[in-house]
Amino acid sequence: MWSTVWRCRRASRRTRRVLCPECSEPCARMTVRRAIPGIIGWSGLRRFWSPPVRAGPVSSLVLGKIVGSLPNTAPGLDGISSRIVKHVWKAVQQEFCEVINRCVKDGVFPGVWKSGRLLVIPKGNGRPVSDPKAYRPITLLPVLGKILEKILLELAPGLRGGISGNQHGFVPGRSTSTALNDILGVSRGSAAKYVQLIFLDISGAFDNAWWPMVLTKVKRGGFPPNLYRLLTDYFTDRRVGFLVGAEVVWKRSTMGCPQGSVLGPALWNVLLDDLLRLPFPAGVKTVAYADDVTVLVEASSRAEIERRSAQALDLMQDWGRRNRLAFAPAKSCTMTVKGRLQRPPIVRMGGDSIRTVSAATVLGLVLDEHLSLRNMQTTYLTTLTYVAGAGERANARSTQCPAEDTEASLGVTDQGLQDREHGGPTGSCRVLPAHMEVMAGKVDRERGSDRG
Repeated sequence: MWSTVWRCRRASRRTRRVLCPECSEPCARMTVRRAIPGIIGWSGLRRFWSPPVRAGPVSSLVLGKIVGSLPNTAPGLDGISSRIVKHVWKAVQQEFCEVINRCVKDGVFPGVWKSGRLLVIPKGNGRPVSDPKAYRPITLLPVLGKILEKILLELAPGLRGGISGNQHGFVPGRSTSTALNDILGVSRGSAAKYVQLIFLDISGAFDNAWWPMVLTKVKRGGFPPNLYRLLTDYFTDRRVGFLVGAEVVWKRSTMGCPQGSVLGPALWNVLLDDLLRLPFPAGVKTVAYADDVTVLVEASSRAEIERRSAQALDLMQDWGRRNRLAFAPAKSCTMTVKGRLQRPPIVRMGGDSIRTVSAATVLGLVLDEHLSLRNMQTTYLTTLTYVAGAGERANARSTQCPAEDTEASLGVTDQGLQDREHGGPTGSCRVLPAHMEVMAGKVDRERGSDRG
């Protein structure tokens, strides 16, 4: 079909340009319109190219469901709360639909909907008040902007679908419970002599997400052009304001998944997805919950653990460089959960050793080298003591909470822990004990509220 074109190119023949009737000058557009059909025919060209499909419009029914599902959270700087939007929806639904559909059609995210209000909450971790890490930043975004974000998620299933099965965060049907079940299932069911767990920390994770790379990965998934423009505009000229008295101090955002946003978790999953699909060596698997990444290494010897770990971590570090994300070996840790070794394997990342521990906090729960969750009893009591103490101070009471009553009320007695860890007297087949699934659900809700 292209033989004529190829012969012209090989013979360096110049195609005669056709005069345009409008301007009486040689015109490339007219040349293409008249010459190409004679060579291959327009019907053949249409088989190879079709215009990109645009997404939208959004019906009032879909928009009404989104408005009705809005949680009653604090409003942004504009003061418009979700309750206000719900009350006025019936009166302005036609106008609202027109505004939203115009945004979707033109790929425009209004600037006033991208301005967030920054709040800082003390973490209470003992750090000095002058240390920025002593505070947890929370951004309150305009409710109308969140509605447009939900519309973008609704029209672009690629932001949620197609995510690796190893990612358990912000994915329907998956949670901290499924992530822990994966870790425990592989560790206990492995046919290898040894299993090594490596818990990796990504520095700044959500706050350091590089927007150009997010857009590149989104575009690979065949994003509709108008939605791609909408997402690009979503990242353009974002800013947060901090109220100091009656004045607002503004700071422009240039990176990171916007805290408190609807799209933030989905965009993070898109960014991290190809990390979980790297060509790891045999016996290496990853399990992730949002930015918490666990590497499981199965091996038959200490040397094999070190070799496979080094290969996997090198791949992950290269991925980090490409995506402008850094792993923090000093905050990461490793633990042998199957097999006994005279000395622990040396696990390195970028020349830095990752410390070996006998117990680690995984997704808010404590897991030790015997795959036991017994240490959670101490954690429960410590947390309960703190909460009880805070309540006593608030109410100016000095009532003590007996440890025996505390354990009984939580159901974390020694016998109860033993029963549940081994399937319980009822013969449960869960990998994760029932009471830990309840705790994992609480962790899910807490982590979800922190991240938006």
